[in-house]
This record gives sequence, structure tokens and C-alpha cells, in this order.
Amino acid sequence: MKTYLVTGATRGIGRAIAERLLSKGHTVYGVYKESNSHAGQLTKKYGKQVHLIQANLANKNEVDAAIKQLTKFRFDGIVNNAGIVYLTQWEDLDFQEWEETLTVNLTVPVKIVHGLKDSINDGAAIVNIA
Repeated sequence: MKTYLVTGATRGIGRAIAERLLSKGHTVYGVYKESNSHAGQLTKKYGKQVHLIQANLANKNEVDAAIKQLTKFRFDGIVNNAGIVYLTQWEDLDFQEWEETLTVNLTVPVKIVHGLKDSINDGAAIVNIA
């Protein structure tokens, strides 16, 4: 069996990806922001097969801490699924929200892959969802 990292693993598309991998017998390390009840459901259903790390990917310190934890493991695949969007009218554009969007959706996936470059097995797949 293989080991995967999935960001945004407790809800939506990320959860569907994580559950699909888990149902095939793989191990999943999942990063999630705040959905503790959803995280608990995954842990209850899959036990030691799933390992969840809570981190706000808009927060540099939390990203760095998550990467540090994850460097202890080897990965056969990374799915950068976590993302945010603010549906704002052009005239109401908030550049702090814009910078947060770029951080979570663009910078953090690169930072995760770069930070884990020594933990990625040969032949591994990296999928970025935007």
C-alpha cells in the first residue's frame, strides 16, 4: 500500500479523494483547517490508516509546523486540494483577501512540495487542484 498527503482532506473534493485512497487500503496524511467534526468522522471510520494535521494554510507558522511534522514520513503522492475563494465585486476588492487567496491557492502548494522534496518517493505523483 502507498502513502499520500491530501490538503483540505476533511471536506468536499479533498474528503472524497482521501476516502477513495483510504478505501483502497492506502495511508493518508490529511491537512485540514477547522472542520473538527469532519476530521473526527474520518478518524473514527479509518482509525490508524488516516493521520490528520490541523493547520490554517493562510498562516505561515502553521504551514511551516505542518511541513516539519510531515517530513518524518515518505509519500507516494501529494494532492494539493485546499483552496479558498472570496466572491467579491471588483469595486469591493480587498487586497488582504487577494493576498490570502494567492497564498493558500498558489504559494502553499509549492511550499509543501518543496518542503517535502526529500520525503517524496521516486515515481510519486503530485496533483495540484485550483
